[in-house]
Amino acid sequence: DHAFTFPPTTDAERAVWTVYRSFRALPPSAVITFETFWQPWFALGFGNRDSMDAVFVDHLGIDLYPDAFENDDAAGTATALTPGDGSTLHTFSPAGDEDWFSFAVVRGDSYSVATMDLVNGADTVVTVYDAILSDVLGQNDNEDDSALSSLVTFVAPYSGTVYVKVTQNGTRTYAEMGGYKIAVSATSGEPEPSEEEGGGGGGCFIATAAFGSMACAAVENLTRWRDAALVSSRTGGGLLRLYYLSSPAPALSLKRSPALALLAARLLR
Repeated sequence: DHAFTFPPTTDAERAVWTVYRSFRALPPSAVITFETFWQPWFALGFGNRDSMDAVFVDHLGIDLYPDAFENDDAAGTATALTPGDGSTLHTFSPAGDEDWFSFAVVRGDSYSVATMDLVNGADTVVTVYDAILSDVLGQNDNEDDSALSSLVTFVAPYSGTVYVKVTQNGTRTYAEMGGYKIAVSATSGEPEPSEEEGGGGGGCFIATAAFGSMACAAVENLTRWRDAALVSSRTGGGLLRLYYLSSPAPALSLKRSPALALLAARLLR
């Protein structure tokens, strides 16, 4: 049993029925859930938060409370994650809550950010941002047609920090809160180009270094253009040989400088 304390003019039964009567203000199409009870209970001043948490969590397994990582509602207060560590539990409470995370990346390595074990109406949307929050490195709502969990996979274009924002899908019609787990995994990317080598990176050292991976769409597009426009002609072949001789050193500079790589990537787009 959990102790509840009410003012002299109110008891538990009166409080419960007062909340139920508040449902009459809802439109006929409204879906009644535990959230529908939870939010007016506190809005009407019935309180007893610890006892309510114990009833909903211990007996019903419904997590409608702020998670242990709050306040992480902005990049400046993001929760630090480590690729390869286990998942952590988070909730969208109070309603409208968003959770921010950060983790360190290495240029050229591949990373996957996944939500899982969604409960209580959660429908996550995951967005990955660069270190200055100017570019979106990836975004996903549903991992596939049968799941409301999210999965973003990206290749790090620089070495440093990335930020992750997780929100509840704004189109949800019956659940504003809910809970989920999140985890990050990493896979090593391509090795750095050697200054002695005359090729590699798909023959696109600088583009590969700028974008972080041969698999990047921009690198693939540049490679296709090179093959179509240059390889078949004598002049183009000469330009390619010159490129192979001179590009490894600049590519290494890009590999080692996130700022230069970001500038080069923007120029090559």
